[in-house]
Amino acid sequence: VLNILEPPPPERTFVIEVNCSKFIYTDGNAADDTIRDEECEKIKIVYLPDITLKTNANQIMSISIRNTGALRGTFILDAKVTTAGLTQVYGGIQKIYLKSL
Repeated sequence: VLNILEPPPPERTFVIEVNCSKFIYTDGNAADDTIRDEECEKIKIVYLPDITLKTNANQIMSISIRNTGALRGTFILDAKVTTAGLTQVYGGIQKIYLKSL
């Protein structure tokens, strides 16, 4: 996360959100919403939900993902950053692809 927003204030809080948005079977077909929800619950996503940065400061954020018995396939996770109190996505939605073997 890089805080290049115009001041003021001299520092801002950024909110990080990571969600499982899609599950693709090994044959390339997308799971329906019910199966996707069931399989997404089997992966545990751990990350720091927010960070406060001064203007022009940056921080590399870690995301830990643990598979607790999900089917084989590919999970697509959406990672987005917003500023506290605003709904506009800062830097666009980033995609994380997790392959379950």
